Amino acid sequence: MREQIIALLERHCRTITQEAALIGQSIGKVTIGMEREDLEPSVRHVHKIKGSSGSLGFPSVSRAAQALEDRLRGIGRVDGTALAQIEDMNARLQEAVCRITPETSTLHQKFKEADK
Repeated sequence: MREQIIALLERHCRTITQEAALIGQSIGKVTIGMEREDLEPSVRHVHKIKGSSGSLGFPSVSRAAQALEDRLRGIGRVDGTALAQIEDMNARLQEAVCRITPETSTLHQKFKEADK
């Protein structure tokens, strides 16, 4: 079981980079004047990272994704302020993704504690 979870953490760390890149591309297409429904592709990608990262013990990524998802869902129409906030939140999410490794997962850390 432990080996399977560690393999899952390793796979998540590889694939989350790709997911984050998709979010970055999607956020890069957001412009002033866009309507809420135009943001749905971004919301779906962010929601996926939020859930998977939270479940696998990467709370910093999950929190950053939650903040971005909440902001995206709260927009009626994108204005300059909203766009700047989205870009800032995306940058925080990208930074959080860059910092994770399987060893930084709280699940992995529980294995270490159990081995003591």
